[in-house]
Amino acid sequence: MPFPSLLTVLFEKAGINTTDNSVCKVIRALDPNGIVHIWNNQPEEGEDKARPSRVSARQKYKASISDLHEMYQHHDVKLDDIQAQLAYDRRWHLVHAEYKASCFNTMEQMFQHFDFSLGRDMTEFPQMPPFPNRLHQPYQQASQQQGDNQTNIQ
Repeated sequence: MPFPSLLTVLFEKAGINTTDNSVCKVIRALDPNGIVHIWNNQPEEGEDKARPSRVSARQKYKASISDLHEMYQHHDVKLDDIQAQLAYDRRWHLVHAEYKASCFNTMEQMFQHFDFSLGRDMTEFPQMPPFPNRLHQPYQQASQQQGDNQTNIQ
């Protein structure tokens, strides 16, 4: 028998038929040639060549000029959307940073004018700046906008 008897007992207890010996194929250790065959997706010696390699499958695909042009336009639109999203994010972060800075300045003024007197009127303290409405507006992709640039942060 090409496999140890312990495997035979385990297969029988599991209900696996071992008469064809395909389950108990001898596994050899990987050597550099075996690794190269696996990396190149090539069958090793003794294996059938039923599955084509990835390189030959790529070589069989031939796209027409119009297909390539469509793929280029699609990727170009995606790139424009990504660049617009990055620009929007940068502007949003700048506006948000300005808002936080004005809030900190107002809080600093409040602490400077703070008085422990219970009779002090709180209305004379500086008011917190209002949160910019444009920070609440979601980003819209350039490909989805239909001439409506009012939703983007200016």
